[in-house]
Amino acid sequence: MNITVPFDENVLKAGAPVALAIKLYKEEVLSLGRAAKCADCTVVEFIEHLGAANIPGVCYSAQELDEELAAIG
Repeated sequence: MNITVPFDENVLKAGAPVALAIKLYKEEVLSLGRAAKCADCTVVEFIEHLGAANIPGVCYSAQELDEELAAIG
């Protein structure tokens, strides 16, 4: 598998490990936790990086959201 990460402003700001982790998370290759480890940061820090890149940290389908809400009451 080949992954191409464009060399752009995000790479310069966040660094290559974070940019790679964001790319892999966005393409659903890595989970949120594994992407944070790849980026060598906490999950909270990685979510902040995602926010800066305008990428949602949590992606639920309508059905998954309904199931989660039903589970919590």
